[in-house]
Amino acid sequence: MYSSVERLIRLSSGTYSKKERELSSGKVPFSRVLSTWPQRLVKPAFDLTVEPFKSIEALRKQRNRTVHAESALVSLPMARSALHSAVEGSRAITDHLLGTHAFAYDRVLAKYPLNSQLPFSAVSAGP
Repeated sequence: MYSSVERLIRLSSGTYSKKERELSSGKVPFSRVLSTWPQRLVKPAFDLTVEPFKSIEALRKQRNRTVHAESALVSLPMARSALHSAVEGSRAITDHLLGTHAFAYDRVLAKYPLNSQLPFSAVSAGP
């Protein structure tokens, strides 16, 4: 997400303020970047109620629960789903911000495809 935002800002030199450029540095919480930057940069905002953005939000929450020791239990299906959802979410973010065919890992995934999994939002535990 941050790299796509940074790339978009760099390609649009002079369009964004110094403060907006600083926000792309990775020092802003991911939840704020996810909820506000797409609308600021390209419109429309991500719809966090539909996949794969719903799973990105579920992954963010699970990461925070794990880091803050609220939850560390993860099953193998959750791990598989997390990988698949992270890749699909990253692709959707890149496509949304930079256009199709901008996803840097397409060649790797063509060579090493991932098996389809349930979205992380469907297998994750907790709210």
